[in-house]
Amino acid sequence: MDRFRRHLMSTFFTTGLMGFVARQAFACSFDGIFDGSIGYVHPRSVEVALAVREAVADGALGEQALAPGQLNAFGLWRATEQLNQFGSRISAVRVEAMENLPNIAALLAESALWTRYVAGPEGFVTLVHAAAPQPGDIVVVSDLAVLTALNNGSLIGGDALKRKLVIIDATGREVACLSTLLMTAFADGRAPATISLSNRTAWGRRRSD
Repeated sequence: MDRFRRHLMSTFFTTGLMGFVARQAFACSFDGIFDGSIGYVHPRSVEVALAVREAVADGALGEQALAPGQLNAFGLWRATEQLNQFGSRISAVRVEAMENLPNIAALLAESALWTRYVAGPEGFVTLVHAAAPQPGDIVVVSDLAVLTALNNGSLIGGDALKRKLVIIDATGREVACLSTLLMTAFADGRAPATISLSNRTAWGRRRSD
């Protein structure tokens, strides 16, 4: 009975803090604040989670997409590597309509991990483990398994958007521009010829820096 009461009190305590944490900070699962994925939950994260399950059922994603994430240093490293590869791919695209594209704030829904892609003269600078989106950022919600599939060529950008495995939480011209960027960068599963992914480390810095 005492064990049940302790569990019940722990559940109430954790649930009561969820709203407080979401208001005070965009904590992610890698921060180690709680033992579960309790951080800022984006309103569209549920759509991505459901889309991932459906994609696995359809065979568009492998079964490993449903495996629990590794919320430790190795898991953060793996996520960082994929997020930087994603940034390299979108940085390689040279499309006239992309010149005035705002910065991007990408959220991995399963871990509440934010990454900002800041536009610059040579493409996007990748800032992993960002605190939160900044004013003017285009918010993109996805999943680490989806980004991994895009990077390794087993999923193309158009399918990811159609299946809502990648959700652009914006309206109007921004959606069209970013959709074009993603469909171009991940058109056929191969990295664009204008950039070599091998010249960047997992933390997004060129080895020559």
